Amino acid sequence: MLEDEALLVRRVAWRESSWVVHLFTRAHGRIALVAKGARRLKSPLRGHLEPLHRLHIRWRPGRIGMGVLAAAERHEALLPEARWPEGLAITAAAAMLFPEGTEEGFAALEAALFTCAKAQAPSAYVAGLWTLCSKAGIAAAADACWRCGARHDLVLAEHGLACTRCGTGPSWPEAASRALAGQTAEAKAVELALALLASIFAAQNLRLPKLGG
Repeated sequence: MLEDEALLVRRVAWRESSWVVHLFTRAHGRIALVAKGARRLKSPLRGHLEPLHRLHIRWRPGRIGMGVLAAAERHEALLPEARWPEGLAITAAAAMLFPEGTEEGFAALEAALFTCAKAQAPSAYVAGLWTLCSKAGIAAAADACWRCGARHDLVLAEHGLACTRCGTGPSWPEAASRALAGQTAEAKAVELALALLASIFAAQNLRLPKLGG
């Protein structure tokens, strides 16, 4: 029997009364387990397998396929309920960036949710996503050209930030960098930050999850 701290990534109905749950664990990477009977109303697992909460789980590893979840205990939420829509979208993004077998998903999602919780409301989603992308190693500096490192005359180019010598696109103001840090309420800055994140995901052949979608 193994046990670890975990974050729920997704759960999928399996057979008549069970779930297959995908989890980021602190010490065992991303795993998939069968939660037998967890969809039954009286199941001791049912009320604990919720996203955006820290979980403590115990499971029996499978010899060939998936292991079996034996117990789960739900602890505190990682962000306030008002931020759960952002948190769910960030979790969906983490599921794409950290597939099964990767080790870094737990720390990356935990940090992204903490960032989202602390950020100013309009920029909470983009700030959490930026943290996630940084942890995944697919985002460079938020205030410098990704090609030459220049920190002036920045634009949002096709494949990230660039100075006007290295690329073309709409101007990248300092406020957009602050949006990625969760430090601004300017709608235009948040819109530009979201466009940058969409381009980062597109470069990975992924689509950015829609907030509330």
